[in-house]
Amino acid sequence: MNFLKLPWIKKLFAAIGIVVVCVIAFTVLNNSTSLFSRQGDYANVDSVRRVEREVIKPIVLFGMVVNGLHIT
Repeated sequence: MNFLKLPWIKKLFAAIGIVVVCVIAFTVLNNSTSLFSRQGDYANVDSVRRVEREVIKPIVLFGMVVNGLHIT
């Protein structure tokens, strides 16, 4: 077991460990967040529901919003 004390062997094991950690991390991230698109990952354009809403701009008079303001 004297070969384990050689500096290049320690560097080799460290490099292999880093590669293994990177491969595992890439696999986990790729499966959960889809880093690369695959067929079926995204919805079709026709299946996406579009919601349109009318935006009413507020009317400001004398520093007050008067939309829907009722004075009695």
